[in-house]
Amino acid sequence: MTAGDRPQLILWYTVGGSDGNVEDRSIGWGIKKHGGQYMSPLHRKMIADIDRAKTLGVDAIPLLHNPYGTLPGESMQFDQRIESFPLPWIRNGMDKMLADLQRRTVETIVYLGKIKGDDDFDRSLLYRLNSSILDIPDGQSIACDAVYGASAADTYIDEIIDLIAAMAHKVYIEPVPRKQDTGFHGYNIIDDEARRRRRDSSKFADAEGAPDSMLAGEQVRFVLRNTAGNPENRIMLARRVLDHGHRLAVEYSDMEWAAEEVLRHAGKRPRRGGFEQ
Repeated sequence: MTAGDRPQLILWYTVGGSDGNVEDRSIGWGIKKHGGQYMSPLHRKMIADIDRAKTLGVDAIPLLHNPYGTLPGESMQFDQRIESFPLPWIRNGMDKMLADLQRRTVETIVYLGKIKGDDDFDRSLLYRLNSSILDIPDGQSIACDAVYGASAADTYIDEIIDLIAAMAHKVYIEPVPRKQDTGFHGYNIIDDEARRRRRDSSKFADAEGAPDSMLAGEQVRFVLRNTAGNPENRIMLARRVLDHGHRLAVEYSDMEWAAEEVLRHAGKRPRRGGFEQ
């Protein structure tokens, strides 16, 4: 996918889970030290990567995974911003960072957790939904984790996704829905390329995932070290993502080789300060 003349590459930054200190909701990157008053090392790193990507000839799209933190043994929470209220430095740092990214990038993806199975949403749906995304700037994208298995016939998940979209946010759901859950086939999807293939019902008889031919929304496929393995395998998976016409997401540390693959697929080659046809 391109914005103007430059192809796009999504860069994955793990926030919650980047540190082992449970009292800080496992958030590292110097965010607590700076408390939202000054640019944290994460903030500066993303700016540097956005600028570096432009010199390579691509637009970097930051993806912030668990931006408001997570706890060991806990599923990713969609309402993690609310859970971070006792630690105001998390909201101060992240909210200001997102506001700054709004003017630097064509898109930022805020990857939150799951709603399905969270009893808190049964008790106060609208309050928790609004408070969970209150300070995420309009126009920035939100990814919802673990929607797999949700069916429009027996859950309100699809209605929540539509509500989020109505609040001026592009929405992605994870992972690819089951082939029988047709109510979800029109949504944008984010999924792990290394695991997606095994869930593709067009390739494996015992798989439940809908094939691409049944899906109407945009697809982001991430290629990460913990599931994709060695560099050669990551490159192979990245090429498959691009060949299938999907958007590629990689860890920020894989930006250099991934940018080359994105440019090559777009019929361009990197050069100093930009790209050539």
